[in-house]
Amino acid sequence: MAPGLFKCVECNEDANELHRDYSNGILKITICSSCKKPVDKYIEYDPVIVLIDATLCKIQAFRHILFNTEINIHWKLCVFCLLCEAYLRWSLLQGSQASNDPADIIRYTKEWEFYCIITLLSIHDIMTLQRMLLLYKYNTIIIYNKYNIIQ
Repeated sequence: MAPGLFKCVECNEDANELHRDYSNGILKITICSSCKKPVDKYIEYDPVIVLIDATLCKIQAFRHILFNTEINIHWKLCVFCLLCEAYLRWSLLQGSQASNDPADIIRYTKEWEFYCIITLLSIHDIMTLQRMLLLYKYNTIIIYNKYNIIQ
């Protein structure tokens, strides 16, 4: 990654590097100049721990994944989170219990509800992303106008 593209996972300030590489494989983690904490503590963590923290909705894990890694699987993480949320909502549905009878229509109805929930969550996520992008663009225009910056 190019310098200046990293972000502190604690305070979201820009950083030039995550760690400094000395001779003999010695690494020193960079300390953020703003919050005086390590810029990215997750560079030492196992990816499974990072994924668990992201599942627990820790903002630091999200910042690590989005800003400080070169992985290109963001869409896979989105699909994974979407499926997890849809399954949780589907499992919480109130309804009758399905029997062991293979001709039981209730199981198929519940499966259909699962796909409906996935569709609704997808629409919700797309609309949320559009709102975020709109707000970002609106705030950028305000900043440009405030400081008389020509685009």
